[in-house]
Amino acid sequence: MPPETTERSLKLSNIDAFLCSLMVGAGESYFPAYAISIGMSEVLAGFLATLPLVGGAVLQLFTPRILQRVHSHKYWVVFSVVTQALAFLPLIYFTMGHAPNFWVLFAVFTLYWGAGFSAGSAWTFWMGRLVPGERSANYFSKRGRISQVGILVGIVSGGLALPNHIEVGPFTSVFSLLFIFAFLCRSMSSFVLSRKVFVNE
Repeated sequence: MPPETTERSLKLSNIDAFLCSLMVGAGESYFPAYAISIGMSEVLAGFLATLPLVGGAVLQLFTPRILQRVHSHKYWVVFSVVTQALAFLPLIYFTMGHAPNFWVLFAVFTLYWGAGFSAGSAWTFWMGRLVPGERSANYFSKRGRISQVGILVGIVSGGLALPNHIEVGPFTSVFSLLFIFAFLCRSMSSFVLSRKVFVNE
């Protein structure tokens, strides 16, 4: 594979890191706060912050078998990321005055985490082939810093926005804007990932 193709994919991966981190900072980080805002107790919010991770981890167990069927780590990563982005759509709908019960929110959060975990293992394999061995330490160190900046920007921006009362059309909650922003970031992330190459050995 031409070196310029590899370099382009590595740059796209850095963009993906920033977009994904913005989603985490502005969206995922505020899941428990959203649960409390719609009247759930702190105990239930705590369950929603932890139990869906277990459910997501269970869903991830099916990833190896699915990969054997689709025969494409790239396809599976992009599909999983798109699914994770789509998990924000019901959350956006809920913020329009259609508050869900605990189990509905649990199902949405489990889908979100399951998609994220499922993408993770296939993404690691993909990047292991893409990043030259002698560059992996420096590259992933830089990518990690980009991710940290994205998370910080997302969390701080969300924290500054939450105290405000915002009404934009049918959206009457700041959580609407946070989840829309997170959805857009992850959607753009899926497009960026689709433009990367997969190295066949």
